[in-house]
Amino acid sequence: PRKPPSRLTWGGLSGTVDSMSEEIELNEGDLVVPAPSEFSMFDMLDGVEYPEEEVTVALNEKAAHRLANVMREIRAYQDEHPDESTMDEDKVNKFRKDVADLRDTIEKSKMTFYLKGISDDLLTTAGSVAEEKFEDRKKEMVGAEGIPIKVLPQAEKMAYMRYMNAVTYSMFIQRFVRHSDGAVRTTPSPDEIAAFMDKAPEAAKGILVRKIQELRVKSADYEANLDEGFFQKS
Repeated sequence: PRKPPSRLTWGGLSGTVDSMSEEIELNEGDLVVPAPSEFSMFDMLDGVEYPEEEVTVALNEKAAHRLANVMREIRAYQDEHPDESTMDEDKVNKFRKDVADLRDTIEKSKMTFYLKGISDDLLTTAGSVAEEKFEDRKKEMVGAEGIPIKVLPQAEKMAYMRYMNAVTYSMFIQRFVRHSDGAVRTTPSPDEIAAFMDKAPEAAKGILVRKIQELRVKSADYEANLDEGFFQKS
């Protein structure tokens, strides 16, 4: 569960500081957002009410760490000056400006992912998509029965598993939105999600993956209820 944000109220300076576990950083240009494709894998889901979720992550870990440091400095200064009348006005104003600027930077770096559950049948295709992607990396060797076969080298297997996970995640992501400019990317490709997962810090990836895993469970429950005739059939 997400930790409650810390609260600062002091001399007109108040607000919340989000947990640093939700702050991630991507350098500008790392994540390519091409024009939306004309085809959407979710067209086939029209009329099927799989559960939906959304999750927001901020893409600037440095600003989050800096904000946490400033907040610690403020608390230390408060402890040193329990009487606000003894505080230096210029220092207080500097604290206020630093906090406001950092919060603005973090807010502009946020990205929201909109997710929708999918069927188990669609999930089973993730392996074939990954196989096709890595087909040219396979090496030919002679099998146990003397028949030539193509296998993926051990050195490539980790990359293969990461990509197959990215394929799976991309199936759940209907779109994502950049808060800085409102840019929207619909049905992102596995390659885009793979790039995101490669560059994002572990904490941020964990937030997104956990939400997708929760949605996967909800989707399975939804399908089970359909199979049992729980919902009214048309």
